[in-house]
Amino acid sequence: MTVWAEAQKSGTRSKYTEVNAKIAEVTKKADEFWGTAYKAKTGQALSAGFVAPLLAKYGISSTDPTSLSKLSGSQQAMLFMEFYDGLMNYAGADHVDHWMGTTRWTPQLTQTMGSGADTVIGLLDFTVLNGSIVKNNVVSYDGASKFTNGHGAAVAGLMVGAHDGLGVMGISPRSHVVAYNPFDETGTAGWEDIASGIKMLTANRASIVNMSLGVPGTVLDQGWNDVFTRSDVSPTAKNALFIVAAGNQGVSQTSDVKWNFSTNPQMLFVGSVTMDGRISNFSNRPGTACLLDGDTCKTGSRLMDRFLVAPGELILVEDDKGGVKRATGTSFAAPLVSGAAALIQDRWPWFAAKPAETAEILLRTARDLGDPGVDPVYGAGLLDITAAQSPLDFGALRWYTVSPSGKTSEYSVKQVLNDFASESLKGIQSVGLYYYAFETVGTTERDFGIPLSSRLIGQTFNAKSGASEYFQGYILDRLSTWAKTQTQGFASGGLGFGAGAYTVANPWGADLTLSVAPRQARSGFDSEGLETQSRLHLTTDAGTADFGFGDGARYLASGSPATVASDFDPAMGGANPLLGFASGGAFMGYQAHVTDRLDLTAGATQRLDRRDASAGWAVTQPGSAAETYSAQAATLGLRYALSDRVNVSGSYVRLREDAAILGVQSLDASDLGAGAVSDAVTLGLDADLGAGVRLAVSGSVGQTRAEDGFLRTDADGLKTSAWQATLSADDLFANGDSARISLLQPLFIEKGRMAFTGVEVVDRRTGEKGVVTRSFDVEQERPLAGEVSYGRQLPFGQSEVSFFGRAEVNPGYTPDRQVYLAGARVRIGF
Repeated sequence: MTVWAEAQKSGTRSKYTEVNAKIAEVTKKADEFWGTAYKAKTGQALSAGFVAPLLAKYGISSTDPTSLSKLSGSQQAMLFMEFYDGLMNYAGADHVDHWMGTTRWTPQLTQTMGSGADTVIGLLDFTVLNGSIVKNNVVSYDGASKFTNGHGAAVAGLMVGAHDGLGVMGISPRSHVVAYNPFDETGTAGWEDIASGIKMLTANRASIVNMSLGVPGTVLDQGWNDVFTRSDVSPTAKNALFIVAAGNQGVSQTSDVKWNFSTNPQMLFVGSVTMDGRISNFSNRPGTACLLDGDTCKTGSRLMDRFLVAPGELILVEDDKGGVKRATGTSFAAPLVSGAAALIQDRWPWFAAKPAETAEILLRTARDLGDPGVDPVYGAGLLDITAAQSPLDFGALRWYTVSPSGKTSEYSVKQVLNDFASESLKGIQSVGLYYYAFETVGTTERDFGIPLSSRLIGQTFNAKSGASEYFQGYILDRLSTWAKTQTQGFASGGLGFGAGAYTVANPWGADLTLSVAPRQARSGFDSEGLETQSRLHLTTDAGTADFGFGDGARYLASGSPATVASDFDPAMGGANPLLGFASGGAFMGYQAHVTDRLDLTAGATQRLDRRDASAGWAVTQPGSAAETYSAQAATLGLRYALSDRVNVSGSYVRLREDAAILGVQSLDASDLGAGAVSDAVTLGLDADLGAGVRLAVSGSVGQTRAEDGFLRTDADGLKTSAWQATLSADDLFANGDSARISLLQPLFIEKGRMAFTGVEVVDRRTGEKGVVTRSFDVEQERPLAGEVSYGRQLPFGQSEVSFFGRAEVNPGYTPDRQVYLAGARVRIGF
C-alpha cells in the first residue's frame, strides 16, 4: 500500500507496474499456502476462482497497471480486507477480527468464564432467515413481518455466532435468542410494534434486549419513555437490561428526556469507535442531555452516565446468506456490549434478575477515553470484556472463614492479591482448589474463585527475582561442605563446623571442645538470633552431649556422622527431613553408652526464622501468618555397632510446626490454625569400607496431621517418605581431598487427602452462599536426585578448588520436570 500511495502521487506507469508486481507476489504466496484447501472445496485454482474475480470487482486489470489509479485509499484497504476474509473462509477456523483485541475478548475467555448457556438475549431487529451460525440459537420468533435485509443476522452473529471453525465468532455462542421483527415491508417500525416486541421478548425470559433502532438525530427519544411507562410493557420490561445502538447521524444529543424511573428499565447506549479508539464520525454522542426525574437531573442520570463505546467500523458479520461481509455502524457496536452482558449473567446467573448491577459492571470496567472520567463524547469509555469478568476493585474483595461452631468471619482479600508470585510448595499442591472471594455490586454480590496456592508459601519458592539466588546459595553450600575435613576451626577460615576444634579447659576433666563458624544463610529468610553457629561438644565415659545454635540436625540424628547439614533440607536432601524443618536455632543432644555396642540418643532442636523481602509484601507485612516460620522437633533413638566398622540405627522424631504443615504456610492464620504435628521413624546404616571410604544409608517414613484449621488433613493424615544413600571418601586422589556421591529422594508425600472449608455460592441461580468443605488428593510426582561433589586443597597458601553437580527429577521447588545444577569454586589465599 505504501508503493501504491507513491504511484498515485507520481502518476507514472512504472510505479503502477511495480504495484501490479507486488499484487502478483501476494497472490502467488497466497496460492502456495491456501491453494490446496481452496481447490479441495471448490474444484478450482485459487487464482482463477478467487483472486481474478476479486480484482475484477475492484476494476483492476493485470494487463493494464494504470487501472490501479482508480482506487482510493479506502478502496485499497477494503480490497485487502476482502482478500483476507475470503481466504479465511478456507482456513477451517473461525475468523479473527479487530474488535476482539480492542475489547479484550478471546474465545478462551468465553470458554473459561462461560458461554452464555443459561442466558436469554432478546433481539429486536430484522428477521433472521438464513443466518447459519445463529439459527440454532433462535428459540422463539415473532414479528410485524418477515421483512429482512440481513441486519438481524449480522447483529445476532456477533452475540451468539457459533465457534465451529466457520465465519464469525460470537461473544456468547451458547446463549438462547428470542427475536422479534418490529419492521414492516418498508423497513419502518412504529412505537406500537416496538411495544409489542418488547412485551414478547421479556415475556420469554430475555434478561438482555439488544435494539438497533430509534429516532434519527437522537440517542434517546422521548417516545421510549412512553413505551416503557405503559402498564402492559413495564411489568416484564423493567426486569431486563436494554442495550441500544446510539445511531449513525454523527450528532450529540442536546435535549433532555423526561423519564419515569419507577417503571422504566435499565438502559445502556452504545456508540462506535474506529479501529484506533477514536469516536466514529457517524456515531451519535450523548452530549450533556439528561434523563429527568420530574424537572431534576439527578446524579448518574445524564445520558453520558449510561453511554459507552465499542468498535463499529468494518466489523466482520454474518451476511444471512451463509457467508460473511463487512459492516459499519453503531448497530454492530451494541451487540458486542450485549454479548459481554450475557457472559456476566452466565457466570453469575442471579445477575439475570439484576439489570442495574449488570450495567454497573459494564460501565465501571470500561476503559476511559477522551476527557478524564465520564464525558459527553465517549461516556464511560470503551467496552473491556476481560475487565468485566474481573473484580471491580481487587482490594475490596472479601472472603469468609468458618469457626468450628459455624460462625462466619469476614476478611479482606487485599493482603493476598498483589505481585507476589509464589506457589504452594513442599508437596501440597492445591491445583483446582479455590477459595472464594466476594464483591458487592449494587444489591447483590458476585464471587471469584482464587487458587488456594495464592496464599500458600513453602520453604523454598520462586521469588520475584527468580530462583537463581536459591540455586547459587545451595551450590555454594555444597561446594563448601568438603572443607569440614580441612579446617582447624574458625581461626583458619573454615566454613561450617570443623573436624578440629578449640579445646575448652574445664574443672571436671571432661573432653570439652567448642566449634564456632559463620551461620549458614537460608534462602528466603532472615534468621533470628545469633549471626554465628556454635557447637559445644562434651565427651565422658558415660556418653557425649552436644549443645549449640545453628544447623544441628546432623548431631541429633542417629545416622552416620558423615552427613552434612544440607542432607536434612526437606526439599534437597533425603536424611531425616523432619529434623531439617526444625534445624537452625538452639539444639541439644545426648548420646548415652548403654553397652559397648549400644547407644541411646535423645535430643531437641528448634527454629524461628523471619522471611526476607524477596518473599513479597504480602508475606512480610505484620500480621501475615507466613511472616515467620517456627518449628520444634524432638528425637529419641538407638544406635548399635554390628562390628567395629558397621553401625545400624533407628530413631523416632516428632515435629511440631506453628501455623504450617510440612513447611507450607498460609497468609491467613486461620487456614492452618495451630499448625501440624508430624511423626517419623528413620532407620539407618553406616559402614567404614576402609581406605577412607564410608557408606551411609537412611530411610524415613512419617505421618503428618493438621486438624485445627480450615485447611486440614483427614483422619489418616499425610504419609511421607525420604531416603538417601551416600558414598564418601577422603584422601581419594590426593592427601586432604574429599569426594562424595549421593542418590536420594527428598521428602515425598506418598498418600493423603486434605480438605478446605470456606464460604462459596451454593445456588448459582440465586447467588445464595453457604459453608462448603472440599477435599482433594495431595498430588505429587516422586522427586529423585543424584549429586556428586569433590574438593581439595591447593599446594600453595590457604587455597582450594571444588566442584559440584546435581541432577533432579520432579523437584518440589519448581514446576520443571528436570533440573541440572553445576558449579565450581576456586579460592586463592595469599
